[in-house]
Amino acid sequence: MSTTIRLAIASIFVGALVLGIKTLAWWLTGAVALLADALESTVNVATAIAALIAIRVAARPADASHPYGHHKAELFSAVLEGVMIIVAALLILREAYLGFLAPRVLDMPIERLLVNGLATVPFGKSPKFVQLPIKMHHSTSTAC
Repeated sequence: MSTTIRLAIASIFVGALVLGIKTLAWWLTGAVALLADALESTVNVATAIAALIAIRVAARPADASHPYGHHKAELFSAVLEGVMIIVAALLILREAYLGFLAPRVLDMPIERLLVNGLATVPFGKSPKFVQLPIKMHHSTSTAC
């Protein structure tokens, strides 16, 4: 197993752990800010999975139907990430609007926000996923 694939798998597991903690913090508090944090972590996990798949597909050798290889799989992964960020932004906007229309008081916010701190302290402000090296050979070709 290559280092790149091992890093992609590790990124998925770390992202899932952070997602679980941030989702728990949102569930306990109902705070829209924590929902936004959890949605961002959801995007991180989903795109890490897409990156792993793209890396494996892009590593396939050229064949008759893909004479320049399968490197465009990495581009599809990047497009998926962009779409997911837009969807997450729209969901956050919706929740913020609903929260503005019907605000609610957070009970015991300090204790419950400490749960979010579990995800924040070990990884910094936001988990820094290892940026995987991507080779974009022949990305302008018409082969996919």
